Amino acid sequence: MGVLRNWWLCVFLLWSSAVVAGPVMSHPDVSLGENPIRNFSGEVDHGETVTLMTVPDGQDFVITGMLQPHNRLQIKQNEEVLVPQWASGLLGNRLLTVKVESGRTLSVEHVTASMSSESFYLQGYFTPTGGPQEFFVGMTGVKDLDEVLREEVWRNESEQTFVVRYFYVNVGDRCGIYLDDALVFAPGGASTANHYLPQDGRLTFLVPTGSTLKIEAGYTAHCKYIMSGEYMQP
Repeated sequence: MGVLRNWWLCVFLLWSSAVVAGPVMSHPDVSLGENPIRNFSGEVDHGETVTLMTVPDGQDFVITGMLQPHNRLQIKQNEEVLVPQWASGLLGNRLLTVKVESGRTLSVEHVTASMSSESFYLQGYFTPTGGPQEFFVGMTGVKDLDEVLREEVWRNESEQTFVVRYFYVNVGDRCGIYLDDALVFAPGGASTANHYLPQDGRLTFLVPTGSTLKIEAGYTAHCKYIMSGEYMQP
């Protein structure tokens, strides 16, 4: 009888240890199978590119964080610059995620003029290819003082509404954020701090199907921007 009771106790403990997915987790659930979380660390010399891995077929790799002391590195997907050097320092924010597509090679490259090496730590997780995550980064042009120039930076072509979890734009040169032609965040003055949207993880905004995110171009400098989030699942 004692053996039977112990057997049922083991079954109960195994069943109760299964982790249930939640919408606020920064990593996927870890089952009794292979751990999907990966991390990389090392040093990159001036002008050097260090290859971290090739993403397996049928999977994407979602970068959830990167630490580097002096922000000298950019992240590449094959030969394409995925996250430029100016934006890579923002990957310390837990809300910003970057997807590396199936079959692509992930690497980091030292691109600044500094001759010193740069240490780094990068982490993320594998997920089935074609997941809901989305990410984009870029910069606008420059406009004249009396010109209205709202550049289209991304359009939701999916049938699902997109949830913006993180949106950065430097507003020191009066860069404003618009959804279609409706103002989301007003341009700031020269002394205004950069926008981090949302700052504390409790705020999001939605981009419906067919809607377009636009940024008002700066007067004397480019407006740099970076965004991530995911499509709402049916």
